[in-house]
Amino acid sequence: MPVNRFSWLLSHLHLNDNSAVYNPNRIVATYESMIKFKGCHSSKQYMPKKPIKRGYKVWALADNYPLMSYLKSNGIYACGTVNMTRKHLPQLKDNKSLKQGEYDWNTDQFSISIIKWKDKRSVSLLSNFHDPTDTDIVPTRAKDGTLTMIPCPKVLKDYNENMNCVDKLNQNKKSCQIDRKSQKWWHRIFFHFIDIAVEKSAHQSKISTRRRCAKCSTREKEVRTEWMCAVCNVPLCITKNRNCFADHHK
Repeated sequence: MPVNRFSWLLSHLHLNDNSAVYNPNRIVATYESMIKFKGCHSSKQYMPKKPIKRGYKVWALADNYPLMSYLKSNGIYACGTVNMTRKHLPQLKDNKSLKQGEYDWNTDQFSISIIKWKDKRSVSLLSNFHDPTDTDIVPTRAKDGTLTMIPCPKVLKDYNENMNCVDKLNQNKKSCQIDRKSQKWWHRIFFHFIDIAVEKSAHQSKISTRRRCAKCSTREKEVRTEWMCAVCNVPLCITKNRNCFADHHK
């Protein structure tokens, strides 16, 4: 595409679609993701501990007590890490009082629980549906490389099993992101969501051996494709004039 054509399309972008409704799955992981931006805007934030220190922070954070209570009153169960300096939190044992594998917890009258567990370091979590007395066994590695099984609260294990996907998404996105400069502040956010779409689509389809398309191939007219759905493991066409991949998943 010529540069002038691309610049014209970019200058005529307009994003406003109130008809789209997001229907979440049963388990949803929420975490922060930074969009790099060094210009001047009131929404820009500075996060000194993040790889991208300046930019827009896209996230939905459930790490404060009033929000947990509100979510539970609306039938939404949530858990997540919490900073112990937040307001409305009870006092738990300090880090020096806890040994490896030990934890302390507290609950309120609405069954909102806060749990502090220590491995090599301490981690604190809030949950509006876990029983703080439920525990599991997890491995931990010592300095000499040996593995030891220690008790762990069930809430932490559930949290770790569902939160790694966000970190993997940010890692994969960085290898193929657009990272294009722009004088319009919202272009950076738009490019971010294009990067997300590209990264997600790459994990939906994969190249395999040429097989008959499950959607359009017939006995009379055999159609073979090298594309396959990574989730369904079904061969499907993706060509300029035909998109059996999209038709199959409607």
